[in-house]
Amino acid sequence: MDHRSWPWKKRSSDKTTTDKPGAASDSVGASLASKGSLGDQENSKKVNYVQISMDSYTHLMGLEDQVNTLEDQVRMLGDQVKNLNEKLSAAHSEMATKDSLVKQHAKVAEEAVSGWEKAGAEALALKHQLESLTVLKITAEDQVSHLDGALKECMRQIKSVKEENEQKLHEVILTKTKQWDKIKLELEAKILNLNQGLLKSATENAALSRSLQERSDMLMKINKEKSQAEAEIEFLNENMQSKEKEISSLKYELHIASKELDIRNEENNMSIRSAEVANKQHSESVKKIAKMEAECQRLRGLVRKKLPGPAALAQMKLEVENLGRDSGEPRLRRDPFKNPNPHSSPPARFFN
Repeated sequence: MDHRSWPWKKRSSDKTTTDKPGAASDSVGASLASKGSLGDQENSKKVNYVQISMDSYTHLMGLEDQVNTLEDQVRMLGDQVKNLNEKLSAAHSEMATKDSLVKQHAKVAEEAVSGWEKAGAEALALKHQLESLTVLKITAEDQVSHLDGALKECMRQIKSVKEENEQKLHEVILTKTKQWDKIKLELEAKILNLNQGLLKSATENAALSRSLQERSDMLMKINKEKSQAEAEIEFLNENMQSKEKEISSLKYELHIASKELDIRNEENNMSIRSAEVANKQHSESVKKIAKMEAECQRLRGLVRKKLPGPAALAQMKLEVENLGRDSGEPRLRRDPFKNPNPHSSPPARFFN
């Protein structure tokens, strides 16, 4: 009666078991397909010999190890598929028996409905169902008692854990309160020190503000004196500029006077040099005149002594010409610094 009373639950469980092997078979098929593709790649690698680097070789060896592991997994999955297929066949047979039982139950129900003759059999079936229900009730009560014990054990464990946690929490709270009290005392001491520092800084700020006020007053006074001094400096600068202009004009006049003095000195020097040259020329001319007079006296003496011949006359003539030339040259020479026309106006003077 127990197996006949709940046939649909077993069908739903059988359906889930049938779905699971199908999914497993799909995964196995995909793994086999991947294994086949890897096998094809391995065959192509065996056929085509290509020189590769060491890194590629190590990579290929790693891939070969992966292929071997995948083959092992595929074999394991094949065994699992076989087991699942066996379980599936057993489940199908059990479903067939249960379907036959269901059909029998339906037939019995139809017979019970169709006639009063099968009322005894139906009552017997109901009795069996009642017995099965009582058995199920007993098993459920046993399970409930077992679960109640487990629940009590869990509650006891939860209570103990809760007590431990409360104890730990209480200890943590005590330690934290002690720490907070200590920190609070430290903060209060710091706040007291800060308040004292603030009072001290306030007094210092008041003193600084007074000194700043005094300095600001002093700065205002200095600025006022500075403005007055700047006005005086500007006035003095204007006077200085006017004095500088006067000094520059005086310097210009002094420069002109110095230029005129230099020109006068140069003229005096030139006149002195011309006088010296004239004196020198005069002394030379006096010497030459004396020499000529002596020569004339000598010639006169010679003439008086005797009349000269043609050669002597020629020599005398030559000597006279030479003497006349020597005496005429100083007269023809002129001083380059002396003005030939003393009555003419002096040259114009230009001053810087």
